[in-house]
Amino acid sequence: MAEKEAHNIRLNQQWRLCYEFKSGDAFNVEMTDSSLGVNIMINNPFHLAVFLQELLEDMDITTYHLAKDTVMPATRVSETLKQRRSITTDSALRLA
Repeated sequence: MAEKEAHNIRLNQQWRLCYEFKSGDAFNVEMTDSSLGVNIMINNPFHLAVFLQELLEDMDITTYHLAKDTVMPATRVSETLKQRRSITTDSALRLA
């Protein structure tokens, strides 16, 4: 049985993404506004790559540049974004 791991990623000075990670999926995902103390719950579990893909598109960052900037193999980044691979603790730390 996989153990839940709590994680958070600072998106910018205002927002933080908090979630529990279990068996390759994110649960109890919420966006937290640190300046106002506002929490927005996202109830449906989803693969974090869905969020990451949208973030990369919004910031106009390519898979290649993400891999290069985080010192991850491009195949790992690509497989993760295609939801064929889970986001490991190592990958999460490199993305943080």
